[in-house]
Amino acid sequence: MKRREFIKGAATCAAGLAAGVNLFAEQTGQTSAANLTDGVDLSGAKNLGEKLAAMTPYLTLNNRILMPIIGLSADKFDGSKDQNALETALGLGYRLIDTEGDKEEGAAVAFAASGLERGQLFIQSSVGAQNTDENGMIKSFEHSLKKLNTDYVDLLLLRVGAGDASSAWRVLQRLCREGLAAAIGIRDRLGEFGAENLAKIAQGSEVKPAVYQTRSRSYLRRFTARGKVTDHDVQVQLMYEPGQELKEPALAQISEKYGKTRSQIILRWLVQHGVCAVVNFASKERLLENIDIFGFELADEDAAQVEKLWRS
Repeated sequence: MKRREFIKGAATCAAGLAAGVNLFAEQTGQTSAANLTDGVDLSGAKNLGEKLAAMTPYLTLNNRILMPIIGLSADKFDGSKDQNALETALGLGYRLIDTEGDKEEGAAVAFAASGLERGQLFIQSSVGAQNTDENGMIKSFEHSLKKLNTDYVDLLLLRVGAGDASSAWRVLQRLCREGLAAAIGIRDRLGEFGAENLAKIAQGSEVKPAVYQTRSRSYLRRFTARGKVTDHDVQVQLMYEPGQELKEPALAQISEKYGKTRSQIILRWLVQHGVCAVVNFASKERLLENIDIFGFELADEDAAQVEKLWRS
């Protein structure tokens, strides 16, 4: 599908799914979310992957683009060794794939081999400020599109640090207006950019950030647990890496109660709070574990216990 055809149909697609998406947003805005799979029609699912893909909720970004609430990072993907593994992930129902740099060509091969149509994938990439060299940024991104074998990405993130990013952000706005990115956002890996700078970008921009991506540990320790930041409806996307929280006795008890792994409990807590969670590349068993989180919900008291882990 050409990007301009996609733009033309995006509003119709969003409107058609609005009822279900808005219900999900209302549910995850509460401490005790309803089961996110209630009412999902799985009758057409031919295999486990199609079933898990159908069970995965989509979030509506502030420009009405739809984004899966769970995704996979190709950061540790080795294109020469792990192509079949990425195909496996797509077969297990992952549709949001975060790609970058030398991972893009291998990812493109896996996309083609999966048999999925372009519209079934949510491909996100990133570009660095490169000293706010506009031509350099544009050439870098065009090179990424070529390696990904696509004429647009669903989400383009600007990699930022602690400094001002307003000039570089103007370049992303241009790319979005030209139809090369369906949505744009901020990648704040170390948490140095923060919500205050994000708000400044949003307030002074024609095209506002749709997504704020950072690592789960830095975000959850400093911000109130929620899926949005700023008054501009910017969606939080967290790169989740298991840490010391998995060793907590309280988490072990909750895990046993629900018959789920500790990582599944954490990921369920994130999506139950409306956060988009992106997990790392892993074995087939772990990939399946990380996406199989939509058939249960955490009770209020258990969700509160999980939240305390981030504050300690």
